[in-house]
Amino acid sequence: MRFDHRLTNWMLEAWYGSACWLHMLRPLSSVYRTLAEKNRHRYLNGEKPSWRAPVPVIVVGNITVGGAGKTPLVIAITQFFKAQGLRPGIVSRGYGGQSETYPLVVTADSQPAQVGDEPLLIACRTDCPVVVDPNRVEAVKKLIADFECDLVISDDGLQHYALGRDIEICVIDGKRGLGNRCLLPEGPLRESHARLSELDFVVVNGESEQKFRLDQNVMSLQPAELQLVSAYKYQHNSACGDVNTTGSNSVKNKKPGEKINAVAGIGHPERFFQSLEAMGYDVIKRPFPDHYQFTSVDFAFKEMYPIVMTEKDAIKCQQLKLSDAWILPVEARVDDAFWQQLLAKYQVLISYK
Repeated sequence: MRFDHRLTNWMLEAWYGSACWLHMLRPLSSVYRTLAEKNRHRYLNGEKPSWRAPVPVIVVGNITVGGAGKTPLVIAITQFFKAQGLRPGIVSRGYGGQSETYPLVVTADSQPAQVGDEPLLIACRTDCPVVVDPNRVEAVKKLIADFECDLVISDDGLQHYALGRDIEICVIDGKRGLGNRCLLPEGPLRESHARLSELDFVVVNGESEQKFRLDQNVMSLQPAELQLVSAYKYQHNSACGDVNTTGSNSVKNKKPGEKINAVAGIGHPERFFQSLEAMGYDVIKRPFPDHYQFTSVDFAFKEMYPIVMTEKDAIKCQQLKLSDAWILPVEARVDDAFWQQLLAKYQVLISYK
């Protein structure tokens, strides 16, 4: 179940702040639980067909509504397997984009409004084929038919049971956790927290005092140097390529304490703002809804300080010709045990495929 990106911030704050009035929604949550569990059991019992790809499928998702940091991890996993000599491909729903035809192959010329911001960013950062389709089974079939991929990574789709999977990875925001641990709409959970015990990996984004599982892995998002939006280019070949972060485009001379307008149209903007504050900047917070489609009007701030945004937002703003606007790229870092176990699971899978 996916929610419109216009989901109001007050609802997210209520879920993750355990607002007392939410108990009034419990009857609706009971209905949701019944329908969700019945749907899942139908796939598990074979009442509804679940399609299995001829190559291993890794699903990276979450069980909560709201950003948890999946995209950086999808990029890191793709790059990891690529470094092992494999040919990974990625499928996505293409949330935030709209197209008249699917499945849709993401290319260097794709528009975020058509394919979605996250799929385009993933394609650009990984130089791997990406296919979007609300029906992920059709996306995988297209990926396998058109590209010689020996591994499929699904960006989100943990609850898309029509697509069979071999490895399931759940990402949890370390600070917000599971909110009030209630199912929709009383809480942010798409599935019961008991589902965590069934997954191959639970990855916690950021330090957390909570233990969601004894063998959970910890992920951190490491910021790179700020880069000018206007000069932030990808070296395009047949697809998108590596980020060009060389030359005078980086902000090596910016000083801590400088005031900045921090713009974030992501699931959890506060995480981005805190990263900038940790770097020493005096942050004026400018949160927007997740997958927000920016226009130049959105940047008409009274305080004309430098603008700093996420990479996901910047990929939608390069056509706006913004002046004094910067990007803070981040990379996902996960402990070594995670990569060793992930590779071991993949090697076991291919011995049976």
